Amino acid sequence: MKSNGYSGTTGTKLRSDATGTNYDSSITIEIDGSPDYAGIICWDLSSIPVGKTVTAVNIAINVTDPSPQAYEIYALRRAWDESQATWQRASSGTN
Repeated sequence: MKSNGYSGTTGTKLRSDATGTNYDSSITIEIDGSPDYAGIICWDLSSIPVGKTVTAVNIAINVTDPSPQAYEIYALRRAWDESQATWQRASSGTN
């Protein structure tokens, strides 16, 4: 994934109807509730100097097929690999 020249973003989609499929090469992330589709996104923050404070962040999401239901966002507290993540596993050998 790349946005406005920034290439430190990784992400993929996870689908409950294709539990073993990795979508690393997909350019879109789909979110849906039936069947369950989820998206995971990560940003490389290593360029932020130690001791500095980030005061603002903007994330733009393009919704192409809106619904009246809420879209939930959660912090993912597990390491995952963009090229290996599926609905069933975070990375090879890690469910």
